[in-house]
Amino acid sequence: PASRGTAAGRAFTRKELPLNPFPLGARAGLLAGACLLGACLLAGPSAADTVAPPDTAVIEIEGASVMGARPGATRGGSSVVRAAIDSLPIPAAATLRDVLEKLPTVHVRTNSRGEAEISLRGSESRQVSVLYDGLPLTLSWDGRTDVSVIPVGAMQQVSLVPGLASLLSGPNVLGGVIDFQSGVAARHATHPRAQVSAGVNETGGFGTSAAITVPRAVRGGVLTIRAGLGHRDSPGAPLASGVSQPIAGEDLRINTDAVSTDAFASLRYDHEGRSWVSLSSSAFREERGIAAELESSAPRYWRYPNIERSLTVLSTGTGAQVAPWGGVLNVQASFGADLGRTEIDAFDSIRYTGLVSEEDGEQSTLTMRVSGKQTLGRNADLRLAVTSGQLTYDETLRPGSTNRYRHRMWSAGGETVVRRPLSGGGVLSEIDFGAGLAYDRSTNPLAGDKPGIEPLDELGGRAGVSALFAGGKVTTHANLNRRARFPSLRELYSGALNRFTPNPDLKPEKLLASELGVTFRDSKGSLQLVGFSQRLDDAVVRIRVSGRFQRVNQEGLRSRGVEIVASRRFGALAMSGNFTAQSSDLLEPSAALGHPENLPEIMGGLRAELNLPRGFVAGASARYTGEQFALHPDTGELLSLSAGTAFDMDLERSWRIGSDEHWVSTLRAVLSADNLADEALLDAYGLPGPGRLVRFELRLQ
Repeated sequence: PASRGTAAGRAFTRKELPLNPFPLGARAGLLAGACLLGACLLAGPSAADTVAPPDTAVIEIEGASVMGARPGATRGGSSVVRAAIDSLPIPAAATLRDVLEKLPTVHVRTNSRGEAEISLRGSESRQVSVLYDGLPLTLSWDGRTDVSVIPVGAMQQVSLVPGLASLLSGPNVLGGVIDFQSGVAARHATHPRAQVSAGVNETGGFGTSAAITVPRAVRGGVLTIRAGLGHRDSPGAPLASGVSQPIAGEDLRINTDAVSTDAFASLRYDHEGRSWVSLSSSAFREERGIAAELESSAPRYWRYPNIERSLTVLSTGTGAQVAPWGGVLNVQASFGADLGRTEIDAFDSIRYTGLVSEEDGEQSTLTMRVSGKQTLGRNADLRLAVTSGQLTYDETLRPGSTNRYRHRMWSAGGETVVRRPLSGGGVLSEIDFGAGLAYDRSTNPLAGDKPGIEPLDELGGRAGVSALFAGGKVTTHANLNRRARFPSLRELYSGALNRFTPNPDLKPEKLLASELGVTFRDSKGSLQLVGFSQRLDDAVVRIRVSGRFQRVNQEGLRSRGVEIVASRRFGALAMSGNFTAQSSDLLEPSAALGHPENLPEIMGGLRAELNLPRGFVAGASARYTGEQFALHPDTGELLSLSAGTAFDMDLERSWRIGSDEHWVSTLRAVLSADNLADEALLDAYGLPGPGRLVRFELRLQ
């Protein structure tokens, strides 16, 4: 049984999930079936029109390969990176983690619970908001989103804004916003489209996904229907070179197998008068193991026998309309239900045979967000937004009891941007000024069997300025922000199966941040340089007390750094890269922690794509993670984790098999190798990342 990456396999899980109907011998047949499907859908050539959104600066880009992510700057003074999901080199049936690992300046790691965490600019995962069609997924029991269990089949584009670019994205946003869009981003499609992907890797892992988009002209507008399925099965993560584990003779990391299935469906109606309504729903189910910490006397021997999550979002908008009182008004409202269940089994040894305790959590989050934009004359506008969320969480411990918790948060904010165009043909084209205020409130009406806390509220504010030079080819921006984050229910009350001591006395974190940047663009590429400085008062950190961890407030955390994001085309060669250098220091020497955990001082990436003869495209990437720090799970001592670099390579070939008027037009074959040098990159103390993994995939689109 250990050949599937765990000494227990599925034999010792409490529930058997029928998620793997395809034996290994049938998987090659599915790949061949994808090829035959493409051969059956041949058609003639045509072209499709592309329309830029309003208020968008259009820069002509040379043809051929398209770099996945592009830097830019928002009006009001912040940097932003945008990407289309299907332009990124991600595997079939991908998750949010696969996408985020391809975005610049994002640090993704796996913690000791098996969850994928993200950080930006000296901030940890609870300070970064992940949005789905504008609604925050981070209003949760843990105050953050495990991006490894959110599929991306329904999602079409992603925007990454490091830092505090806006006060209108909801509460608890300090380190940045990552906005994935599905129904809200759906555009008019001229013809039905289909996408099918299937892939296998050297461990026997398998993934497949399929999606369709069907537009239909109806009375007064266009109805767009989208639906899709995804399935992934992995026997485990390959063991990196030099890593040893308690059970010898294994090529896969023990207890890292996973099997998951997801599905989505969405409807979007666009009225001729620009108003629209969208309903999207997705569901996910997974069983997986959690790698135990190496070199620890009491590691977590945990498995997730069942993880379920469903997201449903109803959104509507007026589009740009002439307001009765003058000017142009655009109002959008979203209502969401985020439902989930997580079951955790704790075992007595790495054999995963003796079940000692269980934790089941059922989560229900209902969220509403209403936003509006009103122009004020020709050169100014006002934006308002209200976000409200209620989380109910039922925690069942065996042996133990069941407790119910409830967390309510809401945020109201307003921002204005004043534009001052400059005439006369000078170098300086325009100056924009932005300012905003927000009020955030948090209450915990239910706290299980523990004492509750008083309602908390905080004020936030920001001011920014940006300047456009040479008709928008050069943009400079600067901003100053202040915002707070309320502790999550898990930080306040959870014992994590006796590994943590709860601390209901945690205070909100308060951030004062600034950034200054410049962005250069032309027809062949872009370059963005940003410097940032942040001070986080009452920073929540993890310490070791009496044999258990506990989260406590420290005096503060100071971070300073610089980010560089660039892309450039040189004929057949396209290059993109990013670099972040940051210094993060805790300000309270009494805690004996000079540095925060899991924040690399230097990180960066470089990717090159070369168009070769006969339609081949070769790609190579390097991802560097510098020195970082982590607590030893036994002693609580702060230790240094060594730096490392992961090299990836891929070779792609595309065939034009149809036209844009038919369901599919292109067949792509991709051969790739992740972590080619088989480097053991540490995500945390005793938790090395996967070793080398070779994949082969076919994609029809």
